[in-house]
Amino acid sequence: MSAGNYNQASLPLEASSNCRDTSATWVFSFTYTTADGSRQYTSGDVSTSTTLGQSTNWLSPSGLGGQGSITVTASVNSGALTTELLSYIEGTNNIPSTSVTNQLLNLYASGATLRLLTGIAMRESSYQQFALRTLYGTQAYWPLESYDGGSHVGLMQVPNGMNVAFDWIQNTQGGADIFQQKLTKAQGNGSSCQAGCPGLPGLTGVKLENDALVFYGPYAGSGPYYVPCNDCSGWIQNPNNSDGISYANDVRSKVQ
Repeated sequence: MSAGNYNQASLPLEASSNCRDTSATWVFSFTYTTADGSRQYTSGDVSTSTTLGQSTNWLSPSGLGGQGSITVTASVNSGALTTELLSYIEGTNNIPSTSVTNQLLNLYASGATLRLLTGIAMRESSYQQFALRTLYGTQAYWPLESYDGGSHVGLMQVPNGMNVAFDWIQNTQGGADIFQQKLTKAQGNGSSCQAGCPGLPGLTGVKLENDALVFYGPYAGSGPYYVPCNDCSGWIQNPNNSDGISYANDVRSKVQ
């Protein structure tokens, strides 16, 4: 996968016949199965047509990969001949880091810490959308999966799916959207604390981000980064979520 913006593939197609003025229809359907086989994602059908005897390169839609089942139907002398084929679209290790960084900066252009999403990507994936491993009996760069059987995937380790697994642009967009949701959650949590703790000041932009980082990571179940101090005069680090605090601090230490 290197065509386009490192999220499409170019597949050579050719169907031949001794007959003249005939054509072939190609129908592609791709399936991506996680490494442990516990999850499977299937694309819809995508089709194209070619002239028999003419070679062409088919540019796949973005976010399509894995094992492809191809049905080729050749129209010859008012009849039809059909053949079933297999093809594979894997990932790449050539996505430029500068492209990833610029994408993440564009996706979070007005936050308190403008480069914060780069830290999430470094923490979650070390800036890798794909990893070298064996899938479908082929060693190649396949989507980087979480260690629980692939519930999450890619640069931002978002919930898995065909599009976010094979399209790093959709993956980063998904991560940015999730982080915005976590910011909204952090704002709501802060307002609830203020309602129950008279005189408690609001959370600053950086503090809201830290709460959102905890909610983004794997330790959200133990609460936010900050909780009110006993006299409601300010905020302190949550004594019950040291892992979440460490996660958020690590993200900040990895900002690019």
